[in-house]
Amino acid sequence: MNNQSNDESRISEEQISELLNKVGSRPEPPAMLAEQIKAEVKQAWRENVESTKKKQSQRAVRIFFATAASLVVAVLLFLPTDLTPSNFASITKTVNAVHVLRNDQWQNISSLERSGTSGVAQVFGISEPIEIRTQENAFASIHMMNQLNLRVGAQSHIKVHSSSAIDVISGKVYIDSHDDVNNHNSISITTPYGSARDIGTQFAVEVSANSWTIQVREGEVEIQQENTQYRAIAGERILIGQDQTIQRVEITPHDESWHWTENVSDQFTLESATLSDYLTWISKETGLTFEYNSADIETAARATNLHGSVAGITPRESLEIVLSTTNFYVLKQDSGKLIISNR
Repeated sequence: MNNQSNDESRISEEQISELLNKVGSRPEPPAMLAEQIKAEVKQAWRENVESTKKKQSQRAVRIFFATAASLVVAVLLFLPTDLTPSNFASITKTVNAVHVLRNDQWQNISSLERSGTSGVAQVFGISEPIEIRTQENAFASIHMMNQLNLRVGAQSHIKVHSSSAIDVISGKVYIDSHDDVNNHNSISITTPYGSARDIGTQFAVEVSANSWTIQVREGEVEIQQENTQYRAIAGERILIGQDQTIQRVEITPHDESWHWTENVSDQFTLESATLSDYLTWISKETGLTFEYNSADIETAARATNLHGSVAGITPRESLEIVLSTTNFYVLKQDSGKLIISNR
């Protein structure tokens, strides 16, 4: 590899590392682990390239995350989706201490999971209203029958009434209505101060002691507080006080305030996926946007297949590792937009 390629590789890792430093409260994998993973996959890449020099469009990247999954600091629990006809939702993923209210007692989901099949069905498959509470640095993901995804932030208390109605008593939630799959998804979020209803969107609601905040990544949100109505649009955060004072500020799709949602992101199947598919998923989960330096580079990304798994780490954490095992790198970045090139 020539000196220019070496320089470009360093630029890529520095740029992406800057983004990784803004992940948020979730602990990052140890530095030694990241270096070990990168060393292994780079070796696999070199061996693969030697045997496929004449078939570059069919490049395959082997990524070994077995070690990573066993060493991730946060306690990550993946739960089977139980969206049977009697259930309107399913708790599909939790990180650390998440509790549900059963028989007037708060019980840890992980302990209920070990209680047997009947316990799993009653708790994780939601067929009636249920209260959920998260502890510090704990998160949960709930998938509704209509494909809408609800994510619960740390130190939050919510009540799920149905696939279209929840209460946020305290803390924060994130909604992805997945209107690209189902055009009829909508959810009403009620707080002690008012309510919000989405119009095909990704948005978050946070309730504090004296105010509540609505911020919109995509689409729009209708807000009702007493007899006053507001509307929040994409790229906007609205803070409403108890006295109905309003503060509106601009917010980017990749702002740090969104980072917590990645702890319980929708799982991506890396095996046999193309690099372009992977980057599309990264964009949806992180708010970062990607552009290719040329049409040929975009074509090559669509033909580059990946193998392995990114389970156990967040989308943002996986980005540097996956790119470092391919011929692709970040040429430059500007305000959340990354330009992709190749060597």
